[in-house]
Amino acid sequence: MRSRGAAQFFVTVQFVVTVAVMVVVVPLVLVVGVARSSVPRAAAEVVRLGGFQATVAGHRGWFGSYDMAGLGTAWCVDHGIAAPDADFGYVPTGLADASPPVRTAMAWAVGRYGFQPDRVTAAALMLALHDLVGAAYPSGQLDVGRLTAGQLSGFEGAEQAVLDRARAVKADALAHAHIRGPLTLRATVDTAHGTVRPGSPGILVAR
Repeated sequence: MRSRGAAQFFVTVQFVVTVAVMVVVVPLVLVVGVARSSVPRAAAEVVRLGGFQATVAGHRGWFGSYDMAGLGTAWCVDHGIAAPDADFGYVPTGLADASPPVRTAMAWAVGRYGFQPDRVTAAALMLALHDLVGAAYPSGQLDVGRLTAGQLSGFEGAEQAVLDRARAVKADALAHAHIRGPLTLRATVDTAHGTVRPGSPGILVAR
């Protein structure tokens, strides 16, 4: 299902590679959600992946991941941040208003939980990111610790599961918010039992 990007803006997570090298490193993108009326609209297209069309604390929208084609998988992080895709004339941004610990926590969350998540995890990750960045909802600044399942609807009976997972993702992200790059990852690949031949390119997934 395609969703017009008139109300979405995008920002790449370049710090996932430098901060979260000890978890799965994948080409991920953070998507910035419903735009403020003062922000120009991109009129781009995105494809919804895993998640739910639902309501949280008075805000109705898509809670889950997006397919940004060549840019990778994406999540909404906040309202009204312009984005860096030259094809659509977006404006680069690095979440400058967020502190280094918050940016690190967000990078950890996306790197750790953003690799082929199920629907519940995809929705929970978006909520956790919104919480970390201090996103404003109709009921006030989002805090997954204070949310109740009664404030969630449209998750097809998984409201409590989404909320529980969002809290766990946030807690894990904050527990790693102190990490600073550059980091070094050393790994040994057993080529005798693998499919990558010596001297040829391959993909190593670190967990």
